[in-house]
Amino acid sequence: MRILQIVHGFPPDAWAGTEVVTLHLAQGLQARGHAVTVLTRTEDHEAQEFAVREEQYDDVAVLRVVNNHTQTTTFRLFYDNPFYDALFLQLLERLRPDVVHFQHIAHFSIRLLALARTHGYPTILSLHDFFFPCHRIHLIDAEGRLCPGPDGGARCVPCLQEVAPPEDVRHRLATMEQVLQAAQLILTPSRFLAERIARYFPSVQEKLRIVPLGVKPLALSRRRARQPQERLRVLYSGLLFPPKGAHILIDAIQGLPIESIAVSLYGAILPYWHSYVDQLRAKAQGMAVQFCGKYAHNQWGEILSAHDVLVMPMICEETFSLVTREALQAGVPVIAARRGALPAVIEDGVNGLLFEPEDVADLRQCLLRLLNEPDLLERLRSAQSQFKTVNEYAEEMEEIYREVSSEKSETAKRAKSEKEEENTSTPFPSSLRPVGQDVHAISAVSVLIPTKNGAKYLAEVLDGVRKQQGDFRLQEIIAVDSGSRDETAQILKQYGVTVVQIPPQEFGHGKTRNLLASRAQGKYLVFLTQDATPANDRWLHNLLAPLQADSQIAGAYSRHLPRPTCHPMEWHRIVALDCPTDSSLRSAIDNPDFALHPERYRGFANTSSVLRRSAWEQFPFPEVDFAEDQAWAECVLRAGYKTAYVADSIIFHSHSYGPWTNFCRHFEHFVAMRQVFAQEPARKLKDCVPATLQGVRSNLAFWYQQSGQSKTHVALRWALPALSWYMAAEIGMWLGERYDRLPQWLVQRLSLQERVKRR
Repeated sequence: MRILQIVHGFPPDAWAGTEVVTLHLAQGLQARGHAVTVLTRTEDHEAQEFAVREEQYDDVAVLRVVNNHTQTTTFRLFYDNPFYDALFLQLLERLRPDVVHFQHIAHFSIRLLALARTHGYPTILSLHDFFFPCHRIHLIDAEGRLCPGPDGGARCVPCLQEVAPPEDVRHRLATMEQVLQAAQLILTPSRFLAERIARYFPSVQEKLRIVPLGVKPLALSRRRARQPQERLRVLYSGLLFPPKGAHILIDAIQGLPIESIAVSLYGAILPYWHSYVDQLRAKAQGMAVQFCGKYAHNQWGEILSAHDVLVMPMICEETFSLVTREALQAGVPVIAARRGALPAVIEDGVNGLLFEPEDVADLRQCLLRLLNEPDLLERLRSAQSQFKTVNEYAEEMEEIYREVSSEKSETAKRAKSEKEEENTSTPFPSSLRPVGQDVHAISAVSVLIPTKNGAKYLAEVLDGVRKQQGDFRLQEIIAVDSGSRDETAQILKQYGVTVVQIPPQEFGHGKTRNLLASRAQGKYLVFLTQDATPANDRWLHNLLAPLQADSQIAGAYSRHLPRPTCHPMEWHRIVALDCPTDSSLRSAIDNPDFALHPERYRGFANTSSVLRRSAWEQFPFPEVDFAEDQAWAECVLRAGYKTAYVADSIIFHSHSYGPWTNFCRHFEHFVAMRQVFAQEPARKLKDCVPATLQGVRSNLAFWYQQSGQSKTHVALRWALPALSWYMAAEIGMWLGERYDRLPQWLVQRLSLQERVKRR
């Protein structure tokens, strides 16, 4: 099997529990003959943001994506980051994994889970902590107290009031529950975590399965028995920040004889918690407490061998604890807070001791017992603690992967059978004539492309169309060519495209698409431009999905992503302004705002769109020079139907226009707004300069975040191009609103369409 694992960190950069589990699982699966790739995040302030490094670590293929959080400028981007979308879809296309296993999605984006599932990949999610219900991950509130849970967001709002407004906080929790639905199976390492997740997100309870992790034996040094007069050697291992409770351990030993105990604190210091560590050092002054810092993973066995007992004094609730199991397996007893998943593995008085959480006196009493009861330590050491091995874990996961893969296959077969058996229509309001009677039928699709000198991207576009997979039948590809002089004709012939030739002067955006539709046989008419490349093999399947699900939807259009060669101004327009990351439906029914502001709802783009054939027959495109797609959308909305924007149907499409062409584009667009929609002039000439400067500032800030380059570099490289680009746009819009005051020859001279006809 081809297996893709996704994790927020990976050795040698990171060695926490989830990262170690991912490494051991990858190695175990590869030993069983599977091909494993790990996608992980790394921090590298010398590299460009979202750059990808390919390497091998211990014979495991690793893709490291740089994320220094230079673009994490809003609360939502911490967990829902569209900048990963194109990269992830390209990776799926390249690897074609049989299963995608998300070990941890922090520092990435929750949307990757839905992207994998909607593109047809079997998808498993492992939960190792409380990332989904808690922005702080550990369910520790802003005051450092244990949180009993989000309570529908009621506890999250005051906890995060300095981080985000209430509506954003609530949105996070609601979005997390929706995202969890995308996983076929959700794995938890302990019953404790499964029960908590089911409590916080009841709708995913049926997806949960408890699968304890595997534990790899450590290389141990020879250990000698502790002599009665020797110090008790106490070990703490974990991050040095409050939720892990190192301060509770320091407080507990303050009441013990100084000569009786020695404590070693191993763990990294987080950037924001240096003051906490300074307080620990001040508390420990005069006691045998050693701050040992981080350690190499291969030193862990030696560290355990040098200590008598491991103390886990956490305030937060452990959900599994690989460290605890490694210690017990190595014969090192564990003293732990009676909290979270630890009581399930530590038997009080058998292989360790339990104390009441955050109770310093109770922890001190446990340590006193080890000092005062001579045989207790040896008795705890002698307990045999055996756990699932990493090989057994890999074998179990192999079976789970096969299960979800076969489940996907069976689900697809069942869905196909159901679609064939179901009625081919759905109920409508009696006042509306159904747009189509093909809601559940296998979709016969015609792909329709107007062409003119399109050789630059045309082969790439047609190749992407031919590779599409999903619940449809590609019946034909038809092109109307209006006098190409480059290799367009040869490319169309090479890909078996049916070609209709017309003279250049007969081209019109609405007129030519109507001609294409009249020649098509498919029940669904998919319009694509010659420079719009499908991002993956599910572009068409996803684009069709809304029309198949709801027969009142007359048409849908795709999300655009910029090409790598796109300049920052166009990139900003596409990513930040014009192409949202959430799908949406538009309807005028029971919508009083439509009557007041129809311009908010007419958004539609024939760059990549689908129309139900019966909808086109009822409402062909208006034969206008520009904005035929928006004019059609407003027409069907007024007739009582819906349109859809499909964010997971993605194409690569952008233009790096210079100032003059950008001026003409905006001029032509606003001419169309006047001609087609009778939109009255709204801009004043005096406002063009402030609007230009605002556009430049916004774009430079965006590109600084997007590129990861310094502000100085961005400003020096792009300030003047942005100034000319935005000024051209503003003047073009202002003049386009007043086109009727210009001579006709000048209006035609400024028309991009007329320029294309003349080529």
